[in-house]
Amino acid sequence: MDAKGRHDWKRFDTQAAPVILDDLSDLKLWLTVERDRDAMLERLKRDWILFDLVETAFDPAPEPAMLELRPKVLALLEKYANERIPLLFGTCDRLLHDLEDVEADDAKTALRRRREEIFAERKQITAAAKSPEWPLAGWIKP
Repeated sequence: MDAKGRHDWKRFDTQAAPVILDDLSDLKLWLTVERDRDAMLERLKRDWILFDLVETAFDPAPEPAMLELRPKVLALLEKYANERIPLLFGTCDRLLHDLEDVEADDAKTALRRRREEIFAERKQITAAAKSPEWPLAGWIKP
């Protein structure tokens, strides 16, 4: 496959990722070639960056500076969710779980809404991928 074909394939995979992948952990099962997996992970970096951000900001024993950042992290989560990020519903689920004991109603609402949007997108992409089986021209059915 030439460079353009590979680029187009990766772009398609990124668009189809919400249908194919539930969670970032599925990447190892879906893409077995490390460079392809790394390229996809790069395209899905907004999902895994959110994990790192929440884990750092809501550490049970945070540094004092992190306590000040918590409201900003929650505002960022809400903004991201409103901008159609993350791409995978598993990311929403995990973030909602990680924020379970945190007072963050707006961010949680945005993540729940984004999760529902992802499910709607999955249905739409799946429906678009299903095309009727057209008879082949000149084909004689045995």
